[in-house]
Amino acid sequence: MWVATMSLISVALPVWNAADTLAQAVACLTAQTHADLEVLVVLNGGDEATAASAGEAAKRDARVRVLSLEQASLPAALNVALREAKGELVARMDADDWCPPERIATQGAAMSARPGLAALGSAFELEETSGPSAGQVTATIRPPTDPRESRWRLLLGNPFAHGSMMLRRDAVLRAGGYDERLPRAQDYDLWLRLAEPGEVCALPDVLYRHRRRAAGAYSASGLQASLGADVMVRAWGSLPGDGLEEIGEVLAQAMAGEESPGGARRAIEEWMAARGPSREAILAWLWLGDAAPTLGRAAVEACRGARAREVARAIRAAGGSAVWLYGAGMHSGWLIDEVRSAGLEVRGLIDDSLAGQARHGFMVGAPEAPQPGEHVLLSSDTFEDQLWARSEELRRRGTRVWRLYRDAPDAVRVHAAS
Repeated sequence: MWVATMSLISVALPVWNAADTLAQAVACLTAQTHADLEVLVVLNGGDEATAASAGEAAKRDARVRVLSLEQASLPAALNVALREAKGELVARMDADDWCPPERIATQGAAMSARPGLAALGSAFELEETSGPSAGQVTATIRPPTDPRESRWRLLLGNPFAHGSMMLRRDAVLRAGGYDERLPRAQDYDLWLRLAEPGEVCALPDVLYRHRRRAAGAYSASGLQASLGADVMVRAWGSLPGDGLEEIGEVLAQAMAGEESPGGARRAIEEWMAARGPSREAILAWLWLGDAAPTLGRAAVEACRGARAREVARAIRAAGGSAVWLYGAGMHSGWLIDEVRSAGLEVRGLIDDSLAGQARHGFMVGAPEAPQPGEHVLLSSDTFEDQLWARSEELRRRGTRVWRLYRDAPDAVRVHAAS
């Protein structure tokens, strides 16, 4: 029976037909600045070449141990690694991904300092492995850093990269480990179970690079979507009823026009951070993003549509033929059409939190995607001031950033003639 120590950190690395990438994944782990670790390579079925590569890795470094399963099953392989791990902290790693040398030390220090954390991820990059962008990092994803936000964000999808996570072994085993009935979405299911009694979140540091698999082989597959949807619906079904009066009051203010949908959403987010998610709160949050903007919107839409066309004409007058929209939420859904009707091409969408996801017919990019000389239009009615502040680095690099609802103090004033 293994004796757990807090200094030793284990890494669970299940592999299946990964002979061409396994050596690189192991190398980036054995080069970690936190040297007191073990790498558990779990042969999850697969071919002889992968087994040979794992054996060679174990010969090169005594910290590498090779385990094997006769029948391929990712959740079973992960549970084997958890049971065999000598460390109380168990990091995850995928055989075709990469992490920087400081990853294990940074996450380990954070987990040690915060005993309530059951699982801790990080911001991560997406690297394309096929197509014209192969080998390029196309987005940086930043999951919630506050466990209170994670609890309700997880009810709307899985924001964490599985390979980026570090787990507290005892907490995971108490929760029942990975559900071996789930060939996909087993990580999403586990985060939901861990977030209820404990804490799940991410560090803001970029400590992982996920190499996006081909469609059909990973998250884009029908099986992944089906099982992920089942996990999500079950989580909805277990939500408690709470906040009837408070949430009802927030909705009433939005309906009466006393509060903007964005402001009402923020109020509900604060309520969930303090009290935890409930059926009423999640439904209200979703409703405010869908139904609420239609309340009395005819006059409002006409005014802001005219404003959008005015700004677009000003961009054209400044020599722009295309524009990036900074913000990939619902606001961009209508703004795309207005910009196009004014004769501008929409170059793409950028967003701090939705990079790497598909929105409004675009794959959302990271905020740093626009190049010097290109034009960026801020796309948010509620958070335009925050987006303006975040765009400072873009402006410093020479990207032209335009505001929609307020003139920028250091930009060309947008009062072009009709």
